Amino acid sequence: MPTTYTIPKATAFVLTTVATDPDSDPLTYCWEEMDPSKLGNGVTVSNIGNTTSGATFRSFLPTTSPTRYFPKLSTVLSGSVKNAFDFEAASIRARTTNFRVTVRDNKAGGQAQSAFQNQEIVVGTADAFTVSTANGAAGSPVDITWVVSGTTASPYNVASVKIDYTTDGGATWSVLKASVPNNGTASVTFPETVGASTPYVRVSAIGNVFYALNKVTLTAPLATDETAK
Repeated sequence: MPTTYTIPKATAFVLTTVATDPDSDPLTYCWEEMDPSKLGNGVTVSNIGNTTSGATFRSFLPTTSPTRYFPKLSTVLSGSVKNAFDFEAASIRARTTNFRVTVRDNKAGGQAQSAFQNQEIVVGTADAFTVSTANGAAGSPVDITWVVSGTTASPYNVASVKIDYTTDGGATWSVLKASVPNNGTASVTFPETVGASTPYVRVSAIGNVFYALNKVTLTAPLATDETAK
């Protein structure tokens, strides 16, 4: 059985599975929350993310990616962990949630095969894990700060985090620090080639599935005077 992860409330997370096919057929993946609503306590647009039962993440069509962001990465990049239009919301209530990934081999002209795996995610009592905005110059040290929210302790057990950034809305990520202590602050240096820009920096739990991100405002690298004096 997969490891059960405990994450803070109102915090985004990402799930990834690993699957192979002996015939090298193209695989598709579908992550879904498997939490039925209880009678009289249904999940609606108005209370999504604020219930102790029922699913707060809708099902989407299968994709070729084994990874799904909860909620969509575009929602988190917009500064929220809830999008009522998409019917997705990180829970603000402590509770246990259950997910399932279904993998299909989509064999053409033959008997298609499928498999599934369940994943339990416990939303604990800790407040949201968040990252603050930051400012600095490309090519110079920039302080990144985040709210640890007690996640170094059990049941979160996140002693270290990874810090990376994106300049293309999350299509690609570049690592700034592969591992730093989860103490709420780290100094990183963006490449000078990033220039004057507003990348997103992400702090991800190592050994867990939750993360947070925010925007960094960078100025162009500081000019240097190479004239001999």
